[in-house]
Amino acid sequence: MSAIGKIFIDNKKNPFSQGNLYREDDAIIIFYDYNKLNSYLDVLNTANEHGLTQIILTPNKFVKLINKLEPLNLKAKKIEFDPPLQEEDQEFANKVLRENKNNGESLQESVDFYNKEYNSIPKNLTFFSQNGNSYSLYNNGVISIEEKEEIHELNPFLRLLIGKQA
Repeated sequence: MSAIGKIFIDNKKNPFSQGNLYREDDAIIIFYDYNKLNSYLDVLNTANEHGLTQIILTPNKFVKLINKLEPLNLKAKKIEFDPPLQEEDQEFANKVLRENKNNGESLQESVDFYNKEYNSIPKNLTFFSQNGNSYSLYNNGVISIEEKEEIHELNPFLRLLIGKQA
């Protein structure tokens, strides 16, 4: 079953178990119904009430994260920009992404170029686990999960995302 949630950092180790959530170390994903009016806003309000910190991914954080996917047995598939790039630029960006071998320089150069020339930044990264499950991470900390039952395979990634793993 697929799911969508917002990732937060819980430095206070809140004991709350309100709603539908997943916890790994200080990372919390609060799941919500994308089609339900105000559902996302409710998640943000709940997180605020409990003192959780939002995950926001800047372009540089996106690149650093991408460069650390492979050691976690995760494979980058696609990156999307906002505003959207022209088709040929998008294809080139995804080619650079797929050919990125933990070196990241060409990926960083591409992201910097699109930001400078088109005022376009990474919006979404789609990646796959070793088991073939698909995940999409958005720059606002929202994550779309293909198989919620397999979320545990994201544990090292979540620790990395919140700065608990090199």
